[in-house]
Amino acid sequence: MRRITESTFLLAANGEFDAPPVAGVREYLVPRAAAVTVIMHPLNREDAPLHKIAHWQRGQLVSERTLALPSRPPYTYLLDAIAPFARPRVDLWIGFNNLSVLNGIMRRRLHLVSEVAYWAVDFVPDRFGSETLLSRAFDRLDSFAARRSDLRVELTTAARDGRASRLGLTSDIAPTQIAPIGLWLDRLGRTDEDAWRKRRVIFSGHLVPRQGVVKLIEAVALLPDVTLDIIGRGPQEGELRSLVSQLGVEDRIRFLGFFPEHRDVERIVAEASIAVAPYATGIDSFSQYADPSKIRLYAGVGLPVITTTVPPNVDELVREAGVQVTDFDAHAIADAIDRGLSSPDEWAKRRCDALRYSEAFDWGAIVSAVLGRLGFH
Repeated sequence: MRRITESTFLLAANGEFDAPPVAGVREYLVPRAAAVTVIMHPLNREDAPLHKIAHWQRGQLVSERTLALPSRPPYTYLLDAIAPFARPRVDLWIGFNNLSVLNGIMRRRLHLVSEVAYWAVDFVPDRFGSETLLSRAFDRLDSFAARRSDLRVELTTAARDGRASRLGLTSDIAPTQIAPIGLWLDRLGRTDEDAWRKRRVIFSGHLVPRQGVVKLIEAVALLPDVTLDIIGRGPQEGELRSLVSQLGVEDRIRFLGFFPEHRDVERIVAEASIAVAPYATGIDSFSQYADPSKIRLYAGVGLPVITTTVPPNVDELVREAGVQVTDFDAHAIADAIDRGLSSPDEWAKRRCDALRYSEAFDWGAIVSAVLGRLGFH
């Protein structure tokens, strides 16, 4: 066993600096490890073309910088391997996608990294279309990363089994640990015990068709005494704003934009009455295999949650977290919102169920379990 306090770590990922699971791992390691380096690359075309690098020693931020390079995902993802070129020697390299893992494996061959973990943030079959050259190339890279890592970490059993089936992986070839999206329960706010009175709906996420926000807006338009706050950004934002204008509900639906600090998102979500994750059915989506972080956050602050049948753990969410499942239809979603807010007793029960369910998902326990599999304590 190796002590975390005497070890060095590097986290490499694409996306926002405060997005899970990268942020949860970083926030666990920074106050404990000898040194932590985080490299965040652009993920989507609407992201700024900046590669962000931060380095901590003994819990203190000692350097932080950005590197601007062309960004046209997915074609410029290859630039992630050289941005930045200089990287420290570390005991554990954690890559949150297969390209980042490949980089760690190459450095392990040069004895610049001791061990490599593949902490997968999603699993999408046929990521770039069915049987396309790009999808086949992605699968080959994914297989290499999974087979050559010291540990593969998956968000759900569905993602673990889906990747294993597609790539022909077995437990002896690619040992695996399940690590769901967590929460820092000691810092998380809680929704008020009478928050149902506000009749305020919340959505937080990437504004793309698979998130089903069109149906949610149409549903809220059917409920004249309900308001909706939308947190996030994405390529569908213009279409959604136009829809709000067409429906004449600009006074009841607000676009709050993107918040770089996840704590701001947590605070705003905790001020709502009910949360909706209206994943679109009939669309191939990572959500079929993932552990949707928005539902975990909604439940963590004590909000009753409405969703569709898409999340792979939906039965568990209904049974243990007070989640209500609805059809992917505006009228059905509107009915679920109205019923969820009409009974104070039922709303209070679902709030308690959500809080109780969330107790098992503290980041501290999740990250320490993964590091334990790799011999760190």
